[in-house]
Amino acid sequence: MPRSAILVIDAQIGPMGGAYEGSSVIKTINKTISKVRESSGVVLFIQHCHSSYEPLMKGNTGWGLHPDLDKSPEDLVVEKESSDSFYETPLDDLMAENDV
Repeated sequence: MPRSAILVIDAQIGPMGGAYEGSSVIKTINKTISKVRESSGVVLFIQHCHSSYEPLMKGNTGWGLHPDLDKSPEDLVVEKESSDSFYETPLDDLMAENDV
């Protein structure tokens, strides 16, 4: 039977830092993450890596996942370089491997 999942996309320090109602958005994401975990679902964080936009360049402060996110070691993290989370990433394979 397929498992449920949440894909948390681009919830990084850079984009979320000045987001309208950003703290409220993070709280909502965390509540949903908790519900997914309670149902033995999969939590996937999709992290945007930009090659020329400095705040989202891999390793820069803005690139990191927001520190208030409820992240656990068993969560999966996928790095992407385009707006499409599936384009040239292992996301589809990870979802299949985890019965999502």
